[in-house]
Amino acid sequence: MRTLTKTPHLLKKKLKKVLDKWFKQCYNKDIERQREVKKMRQMDAKMTKGNFFRYYNKLNGADKYIIFFEYGPQVYKAIVSHIAPRWCNESRESYRYNKNGERKGGEQKWSMYLNVKEKELLIRKGAEPVFTVAELNTMFPETKNKGRKCEKWLHEVYNLGEHRNDIDRFDKGGDVCIDGVEYQVKFQNASLTNVRAIRNAQDARRKAKA
Repeated sequence: MRTLTKTPHLLKKKLKKVLDKWFKQCYNKDIERQREVKKMRQMDAKMTKGNFFRYYNKLNGADKYIIFFEYGPQVYKAIVSHIAPRWCNESRESYRYNKNGERKGGEQKWSMYLNVKEKELLIRKGAEPVFTVAELNTMFPETKNKGRKCEKWLHEVYNLGEHRNDIDRFDKGGDVCIDGVEYQVKFQNASLTNVRAIRNAQDARRKAKA
């Protein structure tokens, strides 16, 4: 049989085509990587407390908030229209590692911290005792999360049906819906959200308007 061999010209042409494709793929990956790094830097940029709460209260999917807090032997429930910045402190989320060994987390966030003065002010404004601290610690033993215990209690008291763990972003809605009103439920030391979630909610709002 006659053996066909490719000429050096054809081999060179094929090699050039393969190399061009490879360089193009590498270039596109590099561009995507640069865009991702830029996006991460923008998201991780420090946000002022004023801006955080302006965006948090504006973008929030809930109509109101139900706050539970301990004062003496009692646990009180307060309904408020917004989360006041003075109730919260800035912190950072803990770091974690994915399966590839890459470090994630560490985002800037705000968490609630109600001091005695603020608790007493909420009580004077109408916060009511709903159960004792001892009762809170023993109810719904399947979870140790006090905020989740309070959510489950609301589901029972207002006959809201089976409780499910809420994993939706803060702008998607409340934790419970009572008489058509969406409420986010917060215990006295609850985390609100992080800056990354605020940025994502802003992006989603802009895309929805486009």
